[in-house]
Amino acid sequence: MLASKNGTRVYRDFAHAPSKAKATVTAVKSQFPQNQLITVFELHTYSSLNAQFLAEYAHIMDPADLAVVFYSSHALEIKRLPALDQDVVKHAFKTPGLKVITAASQLSAWLHAQNYEQTTLLFMSSGNYDGFDIVTFAQEVIS
Repeated sequence: MLASKNGTRVYRDFAHAPSKAKATVTAVKSQFPQNQLITVFELHTYSSLNAQFLAEYAHIMDPADLAVVFYSSHALEIKRLPALDQDVVKHAFKTPGLKVITAASQLSAWLHAQNYEQTTLLFMSSGNYDGFDIVTFAQEVIS
């Protein structure tokens, strides 16, 4: 838990494998069913950034009320992987309303535009969201 106040909670979990991420999303939603659940999942590992592997993530975000998948071109460049089309990601995850964001500045803008009253915000990644400071953001959410 990064922050909590008056029914609003912010968590970060290292989950990045499909089965672990699905278990985490399901557990958090069942623990706080009365809260809106916003999930932000970062594709960061070699396998997760591989278009052929993405189908393994089908429906893992379905329990979320709002779901975001984030990845950066910087991570793809470092790993010398080809570009990853956002539509391919959306199709692979099969989560209705899934938002795909590919820049930390866009992620920040989207997160700052949300209402966090009675919300559980769940970040899942083995990476660092291309430098987006989720610890500071968590404190902003509850203040």
